[in-house]
Amino acid sequence: WMLAQGDYTIGTSYLFESPKMGNAAFAEQMGAEFMGGRRHGPMFLIAHGKDSVPRWPFEDAYIPWGIEAYYQACTATRVTQLCLSGDDDCGIHQFLESILTTDDTCASALAPDGNICAFESFAAVCYDGMSFPSLAPAFTSHRSSQAAA
Repeated sequence: WMLAQGDYTIGTSYLFESPKMGNAAFAEQMGAEFMGGRRHGPMFLIAHGKDSVPRWPFEDAYIPWGIEAYYQACTATRVTQLCLSGDDDCGIHQFLESILTTDDTCASALAPDGNICAFESFAAVCYDGMSFPSLAPAFTSHRSSQAAA
């Protein structure tokens, strides 16, 4: 959000298994900024199976936003449905809350190691914006020295 408000252009982006993050005003602002209508690319919210996380929190005050790319199964590599997030007849929102599960939360055929929660290869993990394992120790020690100062 802060980069988009500055002088940066945000390209097409993907949020995997993201929970709902804000109220109606938040959803409206994010939709206006990241639905592809301005200089920023669209932001796709990736959901699959019957994963409950994209529906968290279940309170009505939290509103989904964005374009949902729904994959029917954790093993799927092709989009089953493209929906406006929150459309009750589409994607993860077509399921009753009572049948949602966390069993589908981390497994994904789209992740490099088949799991978006734990990568086998450290190089696949974004480390404070850097995905290079050789930089991680130096970056960590730099942050530690800043905290001590």
